[in-house]
Amino acid sequence: MPITPAYAWHEAMTSISVDIKIRAVTQSSADILMTDCYIKVNCTPHFFEADLYGEIDARKSSASVGQDAVKFFLIKDREDMPAKLSNIGRLAVGEQMKLEEARRKAIEEKKKKELSVEQVP
Repeated sequence: MPITPAYAWHEAMTSISVDIKIRAVTQSSADILMTDCYIKVNCTPHFFEADLYGEIDARKSSASVGQDAVKFFLIKDREDMPAKLSNIGRLAVGEQMKLEEARRKAIEEKKKKELSVEQVP
């Protein structure tokens, strides 16, 4: 059973930062995924994921692995967008379905972009 690590997040006018505490995490041990509406870190046995209400600019956003933490620096798509992270398991079924669909589409789009970049000579 995965362990959900402790995390903290902070919002500014144009950005959101998320700090996820994972002891002894390294760049090679962490599987990090970031899309316009979803962030994930898998570092066995730790697993963290959050759906974002509203969108971020994943191209301008970043994730870094530091001492005992993974840090996301997310650039908001719009300044007036309030920050909200969600644990999908705690939502009503209708909301879960909306977020899961947005997550699925965002991950598929990211994979398509990565494949097209790999195929360019």
